[in-house]
Amino acid sequence: MRKFSLFVALCCFTISVFAQNYPRGFQTITYNDPNRANRAVAVDIYYPAVSAGSNTPVANDSFPFVVFGHGFVIATADYSGYADSLVKKGFIVAMPSTESTTGASHPNFAQDLIFIYNKLISESATNVSSPFYQKVRKRGAKLGWLAPVVLSVEGIATINPFFTNESA
Repeated sequence: MRKFSLFVALCCFTISVFAQNYPRGFQTITYNDPNRANRAVAVDIYYPAVSAGSNTPVANDSFPFVVFGHGFVIATADYSGYADSLVKKGFIVAMPSTESTTGASHPNFAQDLIFIYNKLISESATNVSSPFYQKVRKRGAKLGWLAPVVLSVEGIATINPFFTNESA
């Protein structure tokens, strides 16, 4: 047991020492959702970059990603610390900035999260002019602070039956 514990400790130390620590890049992009009357979906994207800063090139690799839903009436910038932590470890973090008022539509925001999830995958696969072309892995996660919307890492969104209207 003692040898096993030492082995596990050594492995953890080795991983932490040799883990890539990426600088953080940042961009705000607005995509239009053609399935919802070209709804404009603004998204703040934090990503592993060649150098830290706004609109800097994405690091040379492909990365897993997280689409993160902010709490209502809370700016995406308030969650930048979470994004920074994930970016350093090699994740792209996309935070839609829509529905940030007290009259926010929970169903619209859930659809925005799903749209951005799919958009990042399609941008990576097909849009050679995108800064994220061939930089996004095909599987990601949706997470966030949404009372009536339950989001899972499998990418399934459902409305919580305990809430009966959008303003609950």
